[in-house]
Amino acid sequence: MLKSTLSAVALLGVAAFAVAADFTASPLAPRSTPAPGAKPFTRLDPAAAGLTVPNVFDDPRMWGRLFRELTLGAVETGVAVADFDGDGRPDIFAISKNGPCALYRQVAPFQFEDVAARAGVTIPAPEGGVSSNTGATAVDINQDGRPDLYVCRYDLPNLLFINNGDGTFTERAKEYGLDVKDASVHATFADYDRDGHLDCYLVTNILDFTKSPQGRRDFLYHNNGNGTFSDVTAKSGIWGLTQGHTAIWLDANHDGWPDLYVANDFETPDRFYLNKGDGTFADVVDERLPHVTYFSMGADAGDLNNDGLVDFFITDMRDRNHAEFMTGMEEIGRGLWEMERVSDLIPQYMWNAVYLNTGTDRYTEAARLTGMAATGWTWSARFGDLDNDGRLDAFVTAGMIRNFIDADLVDKQNVAPTLAARAAVWKNSAPRKETTLAYRNLGALAFTDASADWGLDEHTVSFGCALADLDGDGDLDLVYANYEAPPTVVRNDTTGGHAAVIKLAGRAPNREGIGAELTVETAAGVQVRQLFNERGIASSEPALVHFGLGAETVIKKLTVRWPRGQVQVLENLPAGNLITIAEPELPTTSTPANVRNTNIGPAVFRTPPRADALFAESAASRGLKHTVQLRPYDEFIGQRLLPRRLNGQGPALASADVNADGRADLFVSGGAGQAGRLFLASADGSFAPAADQPWADAAEADDTGAVFLDANGDGAPDLFLASGGVQKPRGDAQLNDRLYFNDGKGKFTAAPAGALPADGESTQAVAAADFDGDGRTDLFVGGRSVPGKYPETPRSFLYRNEGGKFTDVTDSVAPGLRDLGLVTAALWADVDGDKRPDLLVAAEWGVVTLFKNNGKTLTAAPLTAATGWWSALAVADINGDGRADIIAGNNGLNTKYHASAAQPTELYAGDFDGSGRTHLVEAQYEDGKLVPVRGRSKLGYAFAWLPRKYPTYKAFAAASLADIFGADRLAGVKRLAATELASGVFVQQADGSFKFAALPREAQLAPVNAIVARDLDGDAQLDLLLVGNHFGPEPTTGRFDGSLGLVLKGDGKGAFTALLPAAAGIIVPGEARAAVALPGDKGPRIVVACNQGPLLLFERK
Repeated sequence: MLKSTLSAVALLGVAAFAVAADFTASPLAPRSTPAPGAKPFTRLDPAAAGLTVPNVFDDPRMWGRLFRELTLGAVETGVAVADFDGDGRPDIFAISKNGPCALYRQVAPFQFEDVAARAGVTIPAPEGGVSSNTGATAVDINQDGRPDLYVCRYDLPNLLFINNGDGTFTERAKEYGLDVKDASVHATFADYDRDGHLDCYLVTNILDFTKSPQGRRDFLYHNNGNGTFSDVTAKSGIWGLTQGHTAIWLDANHDGWPDLYVANDFETPDRFYLNKGDGTFADVVDERLPHVTYFSMGADAGDLNNDGLVDFFITDMRDRNHAEFMTGMEEIGRGLWEMERVSDLIPQYMWNAVYLNTGTDRYTEAARLTGMAATGWTWSARFGDLDNDGRLDAFVTAGMIRNFIDADLVDKQNVAPTLAARAAVWKNSAPRKETTLAYRNLGALAFTDASADWGLDEHTVSFGCALADLDGDGDLDLVYANYEAPPTVVRNDTTGGHAAVIKLAGRAPNREGIGAELTVETAAGVQVRQLFNERGIASSEPALVHFGLGAETVIKKLTVRWPRGQVQVLENLPAGNLITIAEPELPTTSTPANVRNTNIGPAVFRTPPRADALFAESAASRGLKHTVQLRPYDEFIGQRLLPRRLNGQGPALASADVNADGRADLFVSGGAGQAGRLFLASADGSFAPAADQPWADAAEADDTGAVFLDANGDGAPDLFLASGGVQKPRGDAQLNDRLYFNDGKGKFTAAPAGALPADGESTQAVAAADFDGDGRTDLFVGGRSVPGKYPETPRSFLYRNEGGKFTDVTDSVAPGLRDLGLVTAALWADVDGDKRPDLLVAAEWGVVTLFKNNGKTLTAAPLTAATGWWSALAVADINGDGRADIIAGNNGLNTKYHASAAQPTELYAGDFDGSGRTHLVEAQYEDGKLVPVRGRSKLGYAFAWLPRKYPTYKAFAAASLADIFGADRLAGVKRLAATELASGVFVQQADGSFKFAALPREAQLAPVNAIVARDLDGDAQLDLLLVGNHFGPEPTTGRFDGSLGLVLKGDGKGAFTALLPAAAGIIVPGEARAAVALPGDKGPRIVVACNQGPLLLFERK
């Protein structure tokens, strides 16, 4: 017996004690290898492997009186992999929906025989009825060292098969109190109260559609420790009706207490139950996640980016390609425009979600960035290191017994006269077969579809899936259930990468260490796993923890945190072994009650800020108490196909010492119906609202831009406000920009008439500088939009300051600036090093343009030809070469839009059909063909002729944009294109040209609306703070809400590394519109303003 002696350890704030780690290490079996020329994963021939029992779906009630229950409810079936006979080889229990189930005993590597009949687990139908089976869970429920089997059924008592150890099982669910008769889907086990016993959470779905179309309540059963379970659902905080498909245990905040995520179908939102440590849970889904999936199906958890924090993945039903989407999910609502969501409900979207743990109480969502948002009608979501490279890959199963979202069939069903006739439409249609998908993790949140290359692309209807090392060679094989067929077993024949497999030899009543957390450290970095057996959907797998190690042959450190709080550390473990670790004894104290909880730390409900975080939020304590409001306005009335709302572009922030006390004061602008507010700084670092707020007289104006400048040459900063938004028409007096003169003591008065031209444009970006060298500060004001006429070009303005009166000199000084486009950001900076301020302007659907200043005129010089939805600008020397570089915010790569120079995302605007009406049509490329973004129904509301031209959704889905509207019509309307959506840096070269480099992938999670370029951590190197999000896209596109604010640490050489939000201490969960840096004693103080949110102030700790 090998031993490793530890030093004392405290892990992540959990009370723990260190003990000697007793373990054994035995070599893994030799790796299997693919045949010459074969792919690295080999799908076994079912008959040759002994997989002979099909998953039968022949319940006549499905196409009769229970049509809705059995097609809208829990259709899925699962598998359970465990060593049921104790011979060291994993076996497979496979659910059959309505036929006999199979127990496949593995008699040799990848050779199986069905022993269900003699084991007593075929689950025959009740007399005169049908057994409708769903989930299977292997769990040692009586802690005798043998896996037992729990099977969930629809409207029949669930079954608990106790393993007798002789190849047979005895059904004893009633004796244990687990003979639940309901719409049971799956049971998942964990010790939620940490009393040592495994408790049970039971997922349910629809039982009787007419009585409760939103499903049933789930159940939480407490293990009493005496062979019985008690229903503690109500008192534990588990609430409401659910249409559940999956529940997974995970320790979301790493406090040692198992939390729970429940994936619910349809409009019932998912539940995210945080364990409070007192036997109860709190559902925190609304406050911790930016949005949830709508048709939630499968789920899994794991550390996707190797940052030591557990992330999780929830699948939905988003179609994989344009043709499927246009005949499927796009038409579920038949294109009806949803009203704005209820403000107190979390948004639900019909695509997968990848939630990234930030080390705080909030998650970011990255499904589109990872490329895993649209995987079809997806059931199981599974994480595992399939190629042993040290990174978790993803595998999903998909398909459906019928394509119930086929819009043409839905129309056919809708005119059927009876329920039976409606059911017949579907019964007589074909199953929806889809390929399974595998995504290889490339690191840095980048995944690639490796399904075909790996041989993991079976075309089938597949449900529950387990990942297990069936032959003990250190790589993960796959087992998944199929519709009307035996399960698929896939042998992993990859040969690259080392691995280690960990088995926990726990003490009863948790002999497998369920709930433990294991962390591996190698020269390549950190990996973390949490041991819970039930994952994916309706399935379970062996309690073994697999770590791929890539090229590393030694585990420098393995840390095990046991469910009861003990911590063990093993060092310098060789790869290629099955390592079995014995659970240490609990420390003894004077009473059994003390023994029970002596080393268990308290549950963490609110994650405290990290002690080493750079910043801490202090707005309220510093007196910056202000919440930005937004007056609702329906822009879709006038432009039904508008891609994104423009209401709510503010607020803006501006800072200056307005009262000459040597301290930076702060102004935040107000939207329509809310006046802006000036805060005066105090010597102690706090702020107080100024007594005088003259802009309150113009509260109806939507002030979207603000800047302080000395407009009248008296040395005091005056205030310019750009009035914009979309609630007033072009030319309205409320759109005229305004100027307020400062008396030098912080008291402002409106500038006299004539000081500023009346512009009547919806403006936003504003920048001030003395561009002509006359000692007076001039202004650039960018036009943002023409209200109600997007994307018509507004006017932009260059104003020369002529002694406190501003004159429009745009056309004479800066040709091309007037009609530059939809301007979003602007600033003055000496970019070319000639001591004169140049003008940088960013535009939506345009380029970032540098207007070079020669002292008399400004000449346009686009940085590159890359058009984008540019949204923010900053200038700094990022690489220390003495040249100014330009940091540019863009839309990011975490939305449904994708663009390149060859295949841009496009918008067409004009009269497409000779009707005299102007409409908008979005388009993107798929497989080289330009196709509409919106579906037949949505376009049909604007173009009444379109449904006649394409009488079926299938015909429409096959049409290109040119097919639909005609190439001649498209040539006659306005076309806008974006070729680059990534945020990045235009790096200035020695010859004055610029090369674009995208920022790290973490910076692409959301649109960037504001950039602060400063040394944020005190290391004398430039860092970046990016804030953003955009809540304005039309409802079915969904919010662009992937950002919590991001600090990028610079190395002084042009490279940046993303800091976890927990490490940065900057958390900005809303729609951040502006950020400004104020001076501070310990470094910059950062103020962030969010639309419909409070002001935030971040100060160095």
